[in-house]
Amino acid sequence: MSIFKKETEALSYTVKDKEIKCGHCGNNIFHRSYSRIEPVNVFTFAPNPADCYICASCGHVEWFVPDEEKE
Repeated sequence: MSIFKKETEALSYTVKDKEIKCGHCGNNIFHRSYSRIEPVNVFTFAPNPADCYICASCGHVEWFVPDEEKE
């Protein structure tokens, strides 16, 4: 069972006017998803919720915290 649900077709995305590239394989095509990071999770440094981009090539997940959640 996956914690990520692929909610979109595989596309190229930008965050803050910069194209997202996979940190593992360099691919620029992703499925977009959303996830909530709970405090009991090992990722306690990140606020809830997070935008997730799942690489269409290797499956590596790139996480981005929405601006309104960073404050």
